[in-house]
Amino acid sequence: MNRKEGMEYLEKGSNDVKVLRSEIFFTPLLIFLPLFVSCFMIYDWFSRGFSLGISSFDTELILGVIILFGNIVFDIPFIKSLKTTFRKK
Repeated sequence: MNRKEGMEYLEKGSNDVKVLRSEIFFTPLLIFLPLFVSCFMIYDWFSRGFSLGISSFDTELILGVIILFGNIVFDIPFIKSLKTTFRKK
């Protein structure tokens, strides 16, 4: 490997570090915001829809469960990939 190829490798490596750093900074936002929204929607359904017997709040329950399920399905592999990335480095 000559010097020019080595410099290109360093530039690519620093870009990968920046991408990984941005993923780490956005991880709490990507994980906790949908969890908060879904829990709020389920709580709102329970407090207004179920407790008072208003059936128009059932859509909030459905949306809250969909957001919660989608978040769990997609966040578990995302966290596992971050863990494997840290173990490699």
